[in-house]
Amino acid sequence: MKWYCLIQNQILVQCIKKRKLETFSGIEKRILEMHCIAQGNLLQTLIHDYFEIVGKIDETKSRLKKKMSQIGFENAAFHYENELMPTNEARIVRFSVPESMEEENELNEKIKAIEDIEDIVDEVHFLYNAIDIAVHGKKSARDSPFQNDSMSFERITHASGHNGCAQFTNVGHNEDCSVKCSAGYELNSLDWALPAKCKIIDGVDPYWTFTGKYGSGESNQVAEFGCCLKHSLKVGHTLKNSNLNRNFGTPYAEANENYALFNMFVKNNSKWSTAATNGYSFLLVFPTVLPDDVSVNTFARLEVSHTFRDTRSGKTFVRLNSKPGFESFPLDTKMGVIFSLESSVGGTNVKDYADSNAITVKFYHERHPCFCAGNTDLCDYLAPPPTKFASFNIQVFGATKYGKTEVKDQIVTILNRYDIATIQEIRDSTETAFPNLVSDINAVNDIYDWWTGARQGTTSSKEQVGFIWNRNNFSKVDGYDFDDTTTSWFERPPTVIVLERISMNYEQFQTQKLAIISGHLKPVSGVSDMVTEDEINHMQDVYDDLLIKHPDIIDVLIVGDFNADCNYVANPESLSLYTSAANDWLIPFEADTTVSSTDCAYDHIVLYGNIRNSVVSSGVFDYQTFYDTDNIFYNGDPITGLISDHYPVEFEFF
Repeated sequence: MKWYCLIQNQILVQCIKKRKLETFSGIEKRILEMHCIAQGNLLQTLIHDYFEIVGKIDETKSRLKKKMSQIGFENAAFHYENELMPTNEARIVRFSVPESMEEENELNEKIKAIEDIEDIVDEVHFLYNAIDIAVHGKKSARDSPFQNDSMSFERITHASGHNGCAQFTNVGHNEDCSVKCSAGYELNSLDWALPAKCKIIDGVDPYWTFTGKYGSGESNQVAEFGCCLKHSLKVGHTLKNSNLNRNFGTPYAEANENYALFNMFVKNNSKWSTAATNGYSFLLVFPTVLPDDVSVNTFARLEVSHTFRDTRSGKTFVRLNSKPGFESFPLDTKMGVIFSLESSVGGTNVKDYADSNAITVKFYHERHPCFCAGNTDLCDYLAPPPTKFASFNIQVFGATKYGKTEVKDQIVTILNRYDIATIQEIRDSTETAFPNLVSDINAVNDIYDWWTGARQGTTSSKEQVGFIWNRNNFSKVDGYDFDDTTTSWFERPPTVIVLERISMNYEQFQTQKLAIISGHLKPVSGVSDMVTEDEINHMQDVYDDLLIKHPDIIDVLIVGDFNADCNYVANPESLSLYTSAANDWLIPFEADTTVSSTDCAYDHIVLYGNIRNSVVSSGVFDYQTFYDTDNIFYNGDPITGLISDHYPVEFEFF
């Protein structure tokens, strides 16, 4: 009986895969079920689940055909089996311009029918996913988590081969299949599936390959796409009939050339959705890549958390999260989703854009930090955040300061904010404090490599400059201390490092290779004494020397504690480095980079090259305010001044 049952099991599974339901009569299904229940295998569940779902699909397909016949194009609107996609005819209906009241009423009926069809299509998609669960189990063998190693973007989350590739049964080598997302997920591009090829080779485990605008690779390797959690509820789109009626025939509440205000309503329907208790979010999907001069803005309840202009799918995705304090969206309650499009004067006409483009709105019962819900790795790959850099003079950093646990732990927290950082004023004859600090940083997030220059100084006080960088994104090309033996320009010659971007998504960034010149320049007060000014100006000579060593370098940072203000530099305009048109100084002299009561811009960031055009933000990081370090104590004293007498200066760039 056991072997008979196993054989029948295989026959049934094969028939299910091939969608040949007629192979089994009702009596045969019942006989199989009775034979195999005693064996405790999964056939009963397979039969019940599969045929129940198939019945639902037949029912929904009937509803689909009925809806399509209502609007006069039976098979043109959608084709269903392997894919369910709207065609241009549905779009033409949606954007038709009626010439009479009768035509307008007829058009509204068609638009409503199309919207009903879209809902049915979503339901059929869900049922096909349910079939795969019933046949193949809850989790595909190809369903692997993301794995980011030091060099590559590795895996597609919650995706598998489909239409044969997943199980490789009766599939030939190089036959077409597709890559789709598991139940409850959807491709970030909103495609139903992506084309692939099955690879069936003797002596090799079967696998699938893909190639196209979303990357290429084997199985789930090096893909430039992924799966996102599906929405809890589809709110609709701005050209939906109900929304047009609400706004007296327009997709917006009001609009002009530079501003369009949208006000859509959503009901958290208990039939389809889930109550939100810890925040919620919406995803706006624009059918085009939004022009750069167009921004999305929100109001009291929501805030824009992420925008992704996807040139490959031709869409723009904007994530709106509920602000702190707006945590709840109970079932069967309504809410307004209010947002605006704004453009610069003389730029994109947002009223025309809104009139001709349907903006889709989807509801999620949780907050999500980026456009792809539940998949921040994919967001970081496709729409990476800018690189964050800091220069930080950590006053007299050595074994003594490292031994003050609360102080050291706060320094670790501060430096974990950055992709690249340089630290001045390392004074440690044992040269152990900085390596130990980096070990502690990596204990929090093991992504950093480090390097220090030599201990230098014309007096008994020797200092080093240190660097840390995210090893997943950058590698060290070169590092050296400026040779000042014949010139004697500096008390402590600057230290130089060259980094190159190595992440798999490096092409998403404008800056590929950069050099950092970091120094702690000598402070000498007095209007007539120009020692500090001279050291600042000689940083240009260090830059020139760098270009001789690395003629391919374009982007250069000159950073550090310049002591370039107050008693040491009375007039910035006297600095040739400052007045040069070839660079940009990011930290204004009106800023205060000191922790004490003084108000001086000692620390600076000077940029050369194309990186000047990729700056996102810059400023002084006031850790005292940000971390409330006046209320963190070491031996009874606030740690603010124990950390350093300087704040870090920072900037973000692409």
